[in-house]
Amino acid sequence: MVNINDPQLRESLERHRPVLENAEGRLDSVSADIKAVEQFLIETVQEEVFYEMSGGLTSCPEIDDQSPGMAVFLGGEYIEGEFEHLAFVRFKGGWRLTFRRTHSTGHFAMDYPTPVWTDETEIEFRPLIETKAEVRVRALRVLPKFLEAVARQVSLDDDDYDATVIPF
Repeated sequence: MVNINDPQLRESLERHRPVLENAEGRLDSVSADIKAVEQFLIETVQEEVFYEMSGGLTSCPEIDDQSPGMAVFLGGEYIEGEFEHLAFVRFKGGWRLTFRRTHSTGHFAMDYPTPVWTDETEIEFRPLIETKAEVRVRALRVLPKFLEAVARQVSLDDDDYDATVIPF
């Protein structure tokens, strides 16, 4: 037991102790699941699959808190966004489950319903298992949807599959 004099700090430590003491074990479990999914994909799929994990419009300076769709009507065209993707791709000579974070800039166009991204800067691209713990934990939450996207892509029976639905 750690000797804590401050009563509030002592109470907080006791309340959070179970979570804090088991943090390493939970992270090991997350990492094991990621490795297992990657190995399964290596053994069964070997086809590139891309999945948008999170992201979207992060700034549209010209319109200040207005709906991004209103930007073009209000004269603001410059936009930027940060995106995170999971992908099963060839990486340094082998198949890997990867994480990619990018920063994109672009504009709205009158005749196109979504942003037109014209510049993309890669912030991070590496095997998912080699990312920070925070990224691995977030990725684990979307891995079921990623696997659904993989199944949809490789399914020969799915007439509704459209590769453009899984953006990268």
